Amino acid sequence: MSKESKNFLDPKMISTLVIIAGFWMAWSYYMDMKYPHKDVPAQVAATAPIAQDSSTSKTTPPELSAASLAVTGSIAEAFTDYSSPEFSFQISNLGMGLKNIDIKKFKTRDDQEIVLGKVRTELPFATYSLSGNKPVDFKVTQVDANTFQGVGKSGTVQITKTMKIHPETYSAEIEISATNLSEEFKGLVTYMSDILVDQKRSGFLSPPIEKQEIYYLHDDKQERNALNSEKKLALEEKNIGLLALDTHYFALAIAENSEVSPTVKIDIPEKAEIATGALIYNKPSLASEMKIKYTAFAGPKSFEILSKLDERLGSVVDYGRFAVIARPLLGVMKFFNGLVHNYGLAIILLTLLVRALVMPFNIYSFKSMKVMQKLQPEMKAVREKYKDDPATQNAKVMELMKTNKANPLGGCLPMLLQLPVFFALYQTLGQSIELYREPFIFWIHDLSFRDPYFVLPVLMGITMFIQQKITPSNMDPQQAKIMMFMPVMFTFFMVSLPAGLTLYIFISTLFGITQQYLFLREKTPNHTQVKQVQA
Repeated sequence: MSKESKNFLDPKMISTLVIIAGFWMAWSYYMDMKYPHKDVPAQVAATAPIAQDSSTSKTTPPELSAASLAVTGSIAEAFTDYSSPEFSFQISNLGMGLKNIDIKKFKTRDDQEIVLGKVRTELPFATYSLSGNKPVDFKVTQVDANTFQGVGKSGTVQITKTMKIHPETYSAEIEISATNLSEEFKGLVTYMSDILVDQKRSGFLSPPIEKQEIYYLHDDKQERNALNSEKKLALEEKNIGLLALDTHYFALAIAENSEVSPTVKIDIPEKAEIATGALIYNKPSLASEMKIKYTAFAGPKSFEILSKLDERLGSVVDYGRFAVIARPLLGVMKFFNGLVHNYGLAIILLTLLVRALVMPFNIYSFKSMKVMQKLQPEMKAVREKYKDDPATQNAKVMELMKTNKANPLGGCLPMLLQLPVFFALYQTLGQSIELYREPFIFWIHDLSFRDPYFVLPVLMGITMFIQQKITPSNMDPQQAKIMMFMPVMFTFFMVSLPAGLTLYIFISTLFGITQQYLFLREKTPNHTQVKQVQA
């Protein structure tokens, strides 16, 4: 064998393989940790049957009586119907909780109705007496088209609950007053509950289609707890400002404005079918009256609607660490959509805008890589000459790059600038209700879901391969061969991710190819001399 030949598994080759494998494992681990998979026979909330009363389908906050939840005594349950173009539901006299909340303007991906609150007891926003944990039996009357009032008692305590509904924002202002407080009266409870959803995935690397979590704010701190029936969830926190039980695109939420700061108590056992949380309002000491006031929300997780209702509610939409970028991106996409009336075209316009903004850095990067490429023979000679003296070798290489004004990290700058945009857009496409079931063209009927025929991922992989081939590189030849597999790997990654995200990467890569061809090609031979360094 010739002395010039190299072993395929040399240290540089091994390091490249390790980087690729590490990226793969890190991504898989991140997806499993952020969206823990559950494989239980639970139905999606939109089509799930009403849960039966059983010990496994019921959850009781710590220190609350489990026995009292199973029965409501001899009180008969009655319902008052409410309907608007946005949503409809039933108001139970037992606690004035909302049942069968039908979100009319949205459907599941298989065109089924989206109904929240399909539970038998502890209905969303129901008011219970902490003394014995029994629902308050309200006499419900309709004040006007969107206002309902209930009057009930807990012992000698009179409880009045007023519900002012704002259908255009899927919300209600709820005020509860308890007067003539007795020593036996402990306080009030507001429930939040819904069917646990089946966390189906569209692919191995994708997040669940119907993830579900409990989210709350306490003392201005955020806490998100992914729901997984394989694991028990038990927690208790004081000074709650917000509580939400949400899926990927829809939520039940409470934004607190009460005089009494509530405590949230959650105890969801393994194999549960119902997710239930309780806000506990303890009676103030020596008080003769207590008041509770909150904004209730039941609808799509629209950041615009939620944030206008209450700034805290906007945080229910999980844009992650790059929320500061994701929210403006959504605003820009909505602006472009207003112009072209197609979110796919809006994503293309957003992509072109982002690439235009980073174009100066791309030009600098390309020029830096060209210089580094021309320096390769000199750098190889320096490394060979000082192969037994690593310190001198590094010093001479750095001197050579400094003399020729070459930046070895110049090629990384545009990528580093675009990575936050990539991750922010990933969250935007995965969380924003605006893109839910939004069509693009032909076969792509939902930009928030994967391309059903994998056309965009394949096109993306082809363009990435072309861009790699025409981009100057100073990598070792063996490393370069390994890196040629990166387009294949990214294609595999993207087959199960939202089509909108794949569209963004495809257009971005296509722009990069065009940019290199039109603006960065050398029209005449380059005779730039490499400046030597003193040996």
